[in-house]
Amino acid sequence: LIEFGDVNCPACRHTHTMISELVELNKDKMSYSFRHMPLAHLPGHETSAQAALIAEAAAEKGLFFEYLEAVYDHDNDARVKDVDQLIKIAAEIGLNTTGLDERIKSAESSLFASMTLDTSVAIDAGITQTPTFILIMKGHPTKAATAASMARLLGQEPYRSYLDK
Repeated sequence: LIEFGDVNCPACRHTHTMISELVELNKDKMSYSFRHMPLAHLPGHETSAQAALIAEAAAEKGLFFEYLEAVYDHDNDARVKDVDQLIKIAAEIGLNTTGLDERIKSAESSLFASMTLDTSVAIDAGITQTPTFILIMKGHPTKAATAASMARLLGQEPYRSYLDK
């Protein structure tokens, strides 16, 4: 399961708990990957790119999913709208944030490469909204799903039988 998401996207924030539970319940049967698609050009998403860059800094230290859980926590709904608060959230999960502000402002930073690659893949695949989920199952066609269609798709074959095992 691959998710293209944005921490400021209301639908991403809403579905995150469901996705986390799905992955946890099926951790022996499925893998999950998150890819950045910051929609910073949209109102309310102004800090999306910075949040993605901070997530990449967390990933460098093995804290990516801890950061993702923290920014998606509903207690942080307002905090994700402020870059200083995003950095504070990173510090709260144990990331050394010394120099992080400069790294997320520098286009030369290694953090940009990963975020840009994710975004380029999404654009090349024709993905225009978040969250978009890509389901890949060996021997079956790859499927794309939106937040609204994800549960329905997982309830269909071949996914239902595989996840029910």
